[in-house]
Amino acid sequence: MTNYIRLDELSGGNIVKLQHTDTIIVNEQNTGKLLPPADCHILEGVGNKPAITIHVYGKQLRKFRVFTPLDEEGLYLAKEKRVEYSPT
Repeated sequence: MTNYIRLDELSGGNIVKLQHTDTIIVNEQNTGKLLPPADCHILEGVGNKPAITIHVYGKQLRKFRVFTPLDEEGLYLAKEKRVEYSPT
């Protein structure tokens, strides 16, 4: 898991400047944590085995943003995604 901190938001928040803070290797049956302000992250699996992650939030998540890297180092296009819940 590679963690980033938001340094700046440009173009009304559509472009975000992120800086790498640290990388955490999480193995089987281990945990990692993400706490503000370094709560932007990339999860990557190693190898070709399926992985399952469980995310626990302090409140119900309504939306989040996906960051796509741009050509300029450290700049990312931010796109908002809404979360929908269905009764089980």
